[in-house]
Amino acid sequence: MLNEQEQAWVDQLQAGQISGMEQLIDTYGNRMKRTAFLMTGDEGVAEDCVQEMFISFYFNIRFFRAEASIGTYLYRILMNACKQKLRNQWFHKVMPTDELQEYGEKSIEEDALRRMAIHKALARLKPKYREVLVLYYFNQLTVDEIGLVMNENSNTIKTRMKRGREQLRPYLEREGYGDGIPENVRV
Repeated sequence: MLNEQEQAWVDQLQAGQISGMEQLIDTYGNRMKRTAFLMTGDEGVAEDCVQEMFISFYFNIRFFRAEASIGTYLYRILMNACKQKLRNQWFHKVMPTDELQEYGEKSIEEDALRRMAIHKALARLKPKYREVLVLYYFNQLTVDEIGLVMNENSNTIKTRMKRGREQLRPYLEREGYGDGIPENVRV
């Protein structure tokens, strides 16, 4: 269900007012960009995915059914855009894996190294495991919300989270971060 602000944005967009889209981008842009970066590992590709997500939402607003929040709907569009980019063979050939960056505030060196280890470990996971971990740990979506985004039941999401964590943990332990994962990343 939509809150009052989201309903106002939808009403504005359906009435052809671009101001609703500007507010939507201001509210969700950075969060979606960070999520896309965590999925793709490439800043430029992440920006492309976010742009495609907003364009898709804008041109398909008339089909929006408001069964979930706008954020949940945007995550679903974004995940599909990221998956499409990851399937593209050209992308696999040029995707940098050594230079991982993070959006947001700079932190102390150790925290940055830990975060890079997490990013590298996430990049090694299959997309179906990476998606649920990124949505849960970095975007604080609930299991049910992730299920809506991915069109899967909550038990499937829980299984993917468990398997993703199991695959993530040994890599982080090898890097020396098995017991030092930041609290905001609940792995």
